[in-house]
Amino acid sequence: MTPACRLSAITALSGLSNLIVGKGFQAVFAFLLLLQVIVLLDSPRWLVAHGRNEEGARILVQLEDRDSTNHPDVVEQPKEIQVSLERESAGGKFCTLTLFGMLACG
Repeated sequence: MTPACRLSAITALSGLSNLIVGKGFQAVFAFLLLLQVIVLLDSPRWLVAHGRNEEGARILVQLEDRDSTNHPDVVEQPKEIQVSLERESAGGKFCTLTLFGMLACG
């Protein structure tokens, strides 16, 4: 088989194989991302914002690698989160469309 024939045979198969390999590669990363979402902990900030302070403190204990929820770092962080949430909400309700100058929400 001449080099030109070998090249044309590889080129003929490469279209379908490239598609299969490319989509398969994307599917592997999508599956890994899905597994991460299942395993990851909830955000302490989200939990505090939704009134689930005790659960947020337990997550902080895990993240900070502390012994209990009575540790000074774990006690102080939910307070800091609450203060930051109050500062953010002081300007009123946020509307995504205002970022684009399309609409004034109200």
